[in-house]
Amino acid sequence: MSDSDEDHHAKHPPLPGHKVHVCTDIMWLGVFALACIGQTRMVDYGLREGDTRKLARGYDYQGKLCGVDTPGDNLFHCQSATGDILLTSPICVDACPSSGNLTHSCYDPSVQAMTEFLDYDTKEVLRYCMPDSIDILTELLKDVVANSTSFLTPGHLAWAANMVSQARRAWLPVLISAHIAVIAGYAYLLLLRWCTSTLVYACEFIFVVGFWGVGGYLVYVSATGGQDGLEGTGDSKQDAFFGVACLLIGFIAVCVFLCANRNMATAVGCIEATCECMFEEPTLLLEPFVSLGSKLLIFWICIPGLFGLLATGDLIVAGARDGFARRFSYTAEEQLYIVGECLMIFWLLEICHAMSQYTLAWSTQIWYFTPYVNGRKLNRQRCAVFRAYFNAVRYHLGTLAFGALMSGTLRPFRHLISYIAKASQNEANPLSVVLGRCCGVCINCYRKFLERLNKTAYMDVAITSSNYCVSATRALAVLTEEVPALAVLNGAQAVFQLALLGIVSFTGAFTTFVLSKHWAILNDQQSPYYVQDPMVVSVISGIASGLIAVSFTLVFDTVGDTILYCFATEQRRHNQVDHAKYSQANNQSSSYFSWLLGSGSATQQEEKRVDYAPRKLRDLIASRQKEEDEVDDDASTNS
Repeated sequence: MSDSDEDHHAKHPPLPGHKVHVCTDIMWLGVFALACIGQTRMVDYGLREGDTRKLARGYDYQGKLCGVDTPGDNLFHCQSATGDILLTSPICVDACPSSGNLTHSCYDPSVQAMTEFLDYDTKEVLRYCMPDSIDILTELLKDVVANSTSFLTPGHLAWAANMVSQARRAWLPVLISAHIAVIAGYAYLLLLRWCTSTLVYACEFIFVVGFWGVGGYLVYVSATGGQDGLEGTGDSKQDAFFGVACLLIGFIAVCVFLCANRNMATAVGCIEATCECMFEEPTLLLEPFVSLGSKLLIFWICIPGLFGLLATGDLIVAGARDGFARRFSYTAEEQLYIVGECLMIFWLLEICHAMSQYTLAWSTQIWYFTPYVNGRKLNRQRCAVFRAYFNAVRYHLGTLAFGALMSGTLRPFRHLISYIAKASQNEANPLSVVLGRCCGVCINCYRKFLERLNKTAYMDVAITSSNYCVSATRALAVLTEEVPALAVLNGAQAVFQLALLGIVSFTGAFTTFVLSKHWAILNDQQSPYYVQDPMVVSVISGIASGLIAVSFTLVFDTVGDTILYCFATEQRRHNQVDHAKYSQANNQSSSYFSWLLGSGSATQQEEKRVDYAPRKLRDLIASRQKEEDEVDDDASTNS
C-alpha cells in the first residue's frame, strides 16, 4: 500500500473487508512480555522463600504458629468460668471442640499458670475455632477489635458477628436467588425487545414500590421487637436500619428515574437495535462469564505468588498475643517484589477488562456491517465472541496491554477531571466558574489527552485495526464531529440499565426473603440450612444478584455504544471515501466488494447505499439530526 493510501486510511477509517487485521502496538507487546517474565521471577522467589502458613495460621500465647512451631493446626480460645473469653491465652488444638463436655488446659493470666477450662461448641473456619453461639462469637470479635482499634462499637461488632454467622448457612438461598437473577436478566432483555417503554416503566414501578413496601414493613416490625419478636436481641434495631435504608433507596430511585426518563423516547431506537444484536448473536451474553472466568484464572495463578511474597518477611508478634494480629518485616528487595506483583495483577485484570470490551465491540461490528436483506441480516458469523477473543490475542494483545495500562492507571483522574470539566461549563453558577478557572490546566489536559482514554478506542481498533493512540483520537473525533446527534444518544440507555439492575437485585433479595420465611428447610431450626435472620441473608442475595445484573448491563452498554459508533463510522466513510477508487480495485481483485456494494459502474455504486443500521435507529438519528439543524437555523436567524 502506498503512502497516499496510508494517509487516506488514517483520515477515513475503512469498513470491515477494506483492510485486514494486522498486529498493532508491537512494542507494547514486547514490554508486556518482559513484564510477564519479571513477574515469573518474582513469583518464583515468593514460592521458594515464603511460607504462607505465617499469614493464615494462628499462634498460641507463646507466639508459636499452630502446626508449624507447635503441634495442633487449629487455634482455640478458652472461656473462663465467668464466661469471659481468654483472648490473650489461645492454644493450638488438633480438632476444634464440638461440645461443652470436655476441657482444655489454657494459660490463666489471673493465676499465671495453666488451668483446665470447660469447652464450648465451635466450628473450624480456616484453621480457627469459631464459636457456634452468636453471643460468644460477638464477645470474641469485640475483644479482638478492641485490642487493635477503637473505631468500631460493640453494636457494630454484634451486627458483623451476625453477618458472619448467617453467611455460613446462606449458600443455598443465595445460590437459588443467583439462578433466578440470571433468568430475570434474560427475561428482561427478551421482553425489552418487544415492549421497551412499558417494561421499563413497570420495572421502575415494581422497584420503587417494592423497596418502599419492604422498608415500611421493616420499620413497622422494628416497633414490635423485630422479626423474631424477642426483646434484647438487637433484631429490632437491625430491622429499623434496613427499613430506613430501603425507604431511602426507593426515594433516590424515584429521583434518578425521573431524570433518566427524559431520554426514554430518544433511546428506544438504540435499545431495540441493541436487543436485536444481542439475540441474533447470543454468544454476546456468554462474554461476561468468559471474562469472569479469565479474571478468576488470573487470581488462581497470581495470588499464591503474592501470598508467597507477603510471607517472605519475618513474622513479628508484638503486644497482646490474641492469635490473630501480626506484622512482618521485609527487606527492600522483598518490598519491591510485592509492589511489582500487585501492579502486575492489576495490569492483567485491566487487560482482561479491555479484552472484554474489544470482544464485545468486534462481535457487534461484525453483526452491524452484515447487510440487511429483506429486513434480516443474513450470512452472519456464528460464535462471534470466541472468534473475537482469537482475533484479540493474535493481533491486538499489545494494543490491549497499552490501553489497559493507560486507562487503568489514569481512570480515577479522568473521572475526577471529567466531573470538574462538566461542572465548569455551568456559567450561571459562580462556584463552577471559579472551579473552571482554578483547574483550567487540568481541564485542558483532560480535553487534549484523558478524554479519549475510554472504551470507544477499542471499538475503533475492532473496525480499523489501528494502534491504540490512533484509534482513541479518531474515535473521539468520529463521535463528536461526524454525527453530532450521537452525542445525545451515547449513554441514553442508562435508564434501561438502571431498571435492569434494580429489578434483578430486588428479585434476588425478595426471593430469598420469601423462601426464608415460608420454605421449611430454611425456617426449621433443626435443619442444617436454617436461616436465623432472613433480612441479613436477603441483603447478601441482593448483592449477589446485583453483581449478576452488572454483567448484563456491561454487555448492554458496550453493544449499544458500539452500534452507535459503527453508524458514525459508516456515515464518515460514505460521506468522505472515494468510492470510485475502491470500485476499480475491487473489480480487479475480489468479488466480495462487488457483492457488498452491488454490480455496475462506479457511479451506480456511489449512489447505492447498503442498509447496515436497523431502520428504527436510522429514523431516530435522522430525527435528532433534524431537530439539531432546526435549532442551529433558529440560532443563526436570531443572530
